Amino acid sequence: MRPQRSDALRARPRLPRMLACLLLLAAGLVPAMAQPAPTIIHLASFPAAGTIAADDRTLRLEGVAPTSADLQCGAGAEAWPCGTMARAALQRFVRRRAVSCEAQAEAAESPAAARCSVAGADMGRWLVEQGWAKAEGALYAEAEEK
Repeated sequence: MRPQRSDALRARPRLPRMLACLLLLAAGLVPAMAQPAPTIIHLASFPAAGTIAADDRTLRLEGVAPTSADLQCGAGAEAWPCGTMARAALQRFVRRRAVSCEAQAEAAESPAAARCSVAGADMGRWLVEQGWAKAEGALYAEAEEK
């Protein structure tokens, strides 16, 4: 049985639309599902300012030199526990809110480097801007100069 002419005309406009969609996907112009979803950490802990621990995984904030919790700043009678205070400041900033992290794909080192945010605020940028950590590389270099 031969299709009627009206059926053939109705089917024809679908082909160019399907081809256009395939070309856009192939060209990368339409966001595909190739990018992994960010990791959501609900109960994060912070061994140091710039390091996040959750479950069995540890992440390091990308672009930030972590401030060790046992770091002392100043000398002699002027010494103060800046590492402990930096970690406490980060804990107060997060306030038990969910942390969203995007780990870098080529993370061969341990802990893996990640860009993390809380309520849309970049945690690494915040640490560096507040003076609780030093920038590592060019990512937050301008924030450190403020």
